[in-house]
Amino acid sequence: MRKAIIIASLVGSGLMILDSLNVGSAIAGFLLGGVIPYTNYVITPDQTLALIFFISGFFMSRAVVAIAVRVPAHLFDKHQDA
Repeated sequence: MRKAIIIASLVGSGLMILDSLNVGSAIAGFLLGGVIPYTNYVITPDQTLALIFFISGFFMSRAVVAIAVRVPAHLFDKHQDA
């Protein structure tokens, strides 16, 4: 119970810090308008789309590798008895 309270307090503190920094607004501005957070730079829609695809591809490949590592090796054994 004590550990749950500590974790909940840490998560709550983290959310309050992110809210005070307006992180949600910065992410929305980047995704919708291409505005680099906390700067005056604006990138083109093509660059924004390419960056989003690159980042999502990175996370998807990590997820696929994590799933593939957990698959038992005997599923890929070619010499299984039918």
